[in-house]
Amino acid sequence: MSLQFDSFGRNLNLHEPLVARTLRNEIQDLIDHENKQKLLSDEAIPAASQEKGIFCAGRNVAKYRYRMNLGDALQREKYGGDKSALSLPLDQPDQPSSE
Repeated sequence: MSLQFDSFGRNLNLHEPLVARTLRNEIQDLIDHENKQKLLSDEAIPAASQEKGIFCAGRNVAKYRYRMNLGDALQREKYGGDKSALSLPLDQPDQPSSE
């Protein structure tokens, strides 16, 4: 059985919370097992999910990834693959200045 998500993360054949939970689990799994040298973008995750029969748009991935407090590929790359990169400030210097 393949799951298809609309832009709101809903599937007519399944109860919505199950669909959202399935997509969140898939995103978490893909990010946990991604190649740290080539991190997955929000557009690459749906392509990888299709292999498991889960169809969604990149905007759905971005929404759930943000709700899960996971950084995007650039944020995870900047912080060495740290999955919780959203909790780290991007506009602040990495080290305090010694002035």
